[in-house]
Amino acid sequence: MRPAGAAYLRRLGADHLMGSNRIPVLGMLIAMEIAIVGIALYAFSGVGHGDIFAAGPGLHRIDYDGAPVAPIAVGNAPRITLDDATDRIYVTVSSDRFVHIVDRRSIHGMIWGASQMAPLKVVRTADGVAISRATSGDVIGVTSGQRLDIQVPADAVLAFEQCGGAEIAGVQGGVTAHSVDGSILLSDVGGPVDVRDDDGRIEAKRLTGPTFTARSSDGRIILDGVAASKIDATTSDGRIIATLPTGTDAVVVARTDDGSILRDGTKLNAGDGDANEQTFTLGSGAGRIALATNDGTISIFTNGAQR
Repeated sequence: MRPAGAAYLRRLGADHLMGSNRIPVLGMLIAMEIAIVGIALYAFSGVGHGDIFAAGPGLHRIDYDGAPVAPIAVGNAPRITLDDATDRIYVTVSSDRFVHIVDRRSIHGMIWGASQMAPLKVVRTADGVAISRATSGDVIGVTSGQRLDIQVPADAVLAFEQCGGAEIAGVQGGVTAHSVDGSILLSDVGGPVDVRDDDGRIEAKRLTGPTFTARSSDGRIILDGVAASKIDATTSDGRIIATLPTGTDAVVVARTDDGSILRDGTKLNAGDGDANEQTFTLGSGAGRIALATNDGTISIFTNGAQR
């Protein structure tokens, strides 16, 4: 049996003198155990047990709740920029010429690598509002919210450099958005749209802008009533479902590297696993719709549009 207590420690010391590296490993394991116990005490009690880490390297107690943000008056067609890689963004239309922002992030626990949670930064710019939040350390604890609710005038132009997913409804000035982790959902949006998702699906319903571009690195793309004259949707891994609005007038080009292509439920390609491309014309073919996936099925519903 393994020696216990002081005898065991004496044996470890002897091993270390003989060249063993067990002591550093044991110290690391003890430190990890202390960290786990401290976090558990904090989570269950909600009081100062986390202070055990006060002298620890880079591990700090954190209690963060988003602060109120005063409404911001804007002019016509305000440009709303955002750089926030962690929050999910919910955008709706306001009933006034103000931008309303609610920071719903709430985090209570421990944070590694930073002394505090990065606050939300909101700045009035010459043509609109700039919203940003710097990346903080890794959080260990109870996290809720982690989202921003934003109301903007209907004619606002959205330019999201990065976000943790987004749901956008009613905005008519156009949308550019990049999600680093999380789905992008659009509904009743006007103006040009260009969205990219590193890890998540893209869904667009009832869009009326001139152009629509969507790129997903890992996720399906669903289009329902996108009336843009130019549509370009590509995913590296996922299926594409496109329900076209009645009266669509475009040349449709569909390509899959591994999957089937279906039009109104009828399979157009012969095989299931071979790369295939299909082209057909709706109306006079004035517009262009390009749908492509590296791995997945493409389903196109034309709502009775004629070849």
